[in-house]
Amino acid sequence: MSTNLSETKEFTILLVCEGNLCRSPIAEQLLRARLAAAGVQAQITSAGLEASEGQPMEPLAAEQSRLYGGQPEGKTSVLLNQALVANADLVLTATRDQRAQVARILPRSTRNTFTIKQFARMIDGVFALDAADSPMGVGADPSVVVAQLAATRGFLPPPANAADDDIDDPYRQPQEMYDRVGKSLDVAVTTIVSAFAASPFEGAFGPR
Repeated sequence: MSTNLSETKEFTILLVCEGNLCRSPIAEQLLRARLAAAGVQAQITSAGLEASEGQPMEPLAAEQSRLYGGQPEGKTSVLLNQALVANADLVLTATRDQRAQVARILPRSTRNTFTIKQFARMIDGVFALDAADSPMGVGADPSVVVAQLAATRGFLPPPANAADDDIDDPYRQPQEMYDRVGKSLDVAVTTIVSAFAASPFEGAFGPR
């Protein structure tokens, strides 16, 4: 299936966390780099529910972005607003609580808002990227992937621990926390790009 997106509006992904200093900018930068490498056109943005506008990324978060192939230079924090949510075709949050807060900002966004780990988990469950009988296979139009996952959200089993769909906030935490967050985002982004890409994407930017 072609990865060409709508001729009238580029597919837009919005990443959301609390301060837009660590988790959401890392995810934004990894998605941007890897979707571009895979030949998928998309507009990637990020914002924070409680962001103080114009703040640079946390240095340890920027290091994680570079480690996995992102480009953090010049990124500054953006405060989330309704217009950003309304413009997004897919909203990916760091936690379930943030997902709920996005829905309160714009209730109709519930259908296309997921935590990033939840979205990756659902891709694994629905699309079975390595299975010959996958209903979609790889290379599906992103809007089709989002619609399919939204339609099947209530039918997939939840994780054994609901918190497994969250990514903890590493802000002002030790290096080990940043390492775990970077790895979690790397894994989730690799899965998402594999669903959107024209061919299976190996995520070969960072260490494994």
